[in-house]
Amino acid sequence: MNGNTQRGSSLSSRRPPRASFPRKKACQQCSAGKMRCDLNRPRCSRCEVRRTVCEYTLAKPVVHSTPLTVRDTSTVDLSNDSSHVVSPQQHSLISKGVGFREPANPGIPAEKSGIFYWTSSPLNFVAINLICTIDPTRIRNRWLSDFIPSLTDRVKMYAPEVSSFVFRVLKTYPSILLSRGQLPPFIHPSQLAGPDIPTPLANCLSLVRLWDGQVRGSEAIVCETIKKEMDRLYAERASYNQMDKLSACQAYLIYSMMLFFSRQQGQSLVDRQIMINLLDFACDIAQDGLVCPGEISKIRPDWESWIVACAKRRTLYTLYFFDNIFCAAHNLPTFLGEELESLPAPARKSLWDARDRNTWEKTYALHLTEWPEGAFRINELWPDMSPDNGEKKKRRVDKWLQSVDEYGMMLFAVTHITHGI
Repeated sequence: MNGNTQRGSSLSSRRPPRASFPRKKACQQCSAGKMRCDLNRPRCSRCEVRRTVCEYTLAKPVVHSTPLTVRDTSTVDLSNDSSHVVSPQQHSLISKGVGFREPANPGIPAEKSGIFYWTSSPLNFVAINLICTIDPTRIRNRWLSDFIPSLTDRVKMYAPEVSSFVFRVLKTYPSILLSRGQLPPFIHPSQLAGPDIPTPLANCLSLVRLWDGQVRGSEAIVCETIKKEMDRLYAERASYNQMDKLSACQAYLIYSMMLFFSRQQGQSLVDRQIMINLLDFACDIAQDGLVCPGEISKIRPDWESWIVACAKRRTLYTLYFFDNIFCAAHNLPTFLGEELESLPAPARKSLWDARDRNTWEKTYALHLTEWPEGAFRINELWPDMSPDNGEKKKRRVDKWLQSVDEYGMMLFAVTHITHGI
């Protein structure tokens, strides 16, 4: 018996030390907040929502000369396993329009502290130079045409297949915000780059995730939260600067789509008042300008002004698509958006996707050489009452299609099937 004991202790003394590898550690931010971390790389979901830098500590294996006991907790992750639910305090913050943003991390460059990495220096959206070339009040009053059409309004009839196509495309736009590095085609990446994301869009990102993560039984409180934010945006829109006004309009449009396409118990959550508010937002951003002076005089504008002008126009075109779908769902007539006539159509993909000033300026110089007669306009996709310009118009449409992005292709598909352009 003693011999066996001695032999066992001898074997134990010769046994090599055992390395104990710790469990996968939560990121530093979740660990500090004692929150559950889903360990996604390069950024966990919680840090993604909060737009904070996500860092993981690589722990070295701990060597134990004796077996690890239950009291040995030095390598055990003690992060709190609380669920990802919205606390009453957070609900209050959302209702008041306060974003879940934290100050940008001082340890990283400002241009890399936003959601999108920006290869150039941060852009300056303070001195935006835009002009309004249309009558914005016609946008605000567009909804009246559904009930009191004027003699000049031109009715357009979407085929059921076209309505279904636009419906399915627009339905994807809110969920695109859930994908890292992707945005709906009417929000420019520069709007979410850098340390100062506009509060309307910051709140929108948080509420889209709240909407996506809702559980059965919580639909009413989530819907109420979103509608409160919509009411706040609309009530405060007069106090916004130009960039915040654009962001508020985009956020309101995203919320409207979320509610419209959700349809609880077969009932649409979007009423006529929400659509009227959307048109008020559209009128507001149009009054501040939709076109760069350089786009009219055929010289290169400054990059920042061009970005804002393009984002505004894309937001308007998307809003009009949504208005058409709303009218179709309620058996109301739809009309050509002739108040937008002469506005430039969506720009070439390489211009919209440019991530540094030098690339954008070179691409715009190419654009000017290819379009000496002026940029392609949105009304060139509409029926032309004069047949003399038929061949010339087709050549311009074909040239525009050679470089346009997916959003422009969608716009062309709808107009081509509807009008035969």
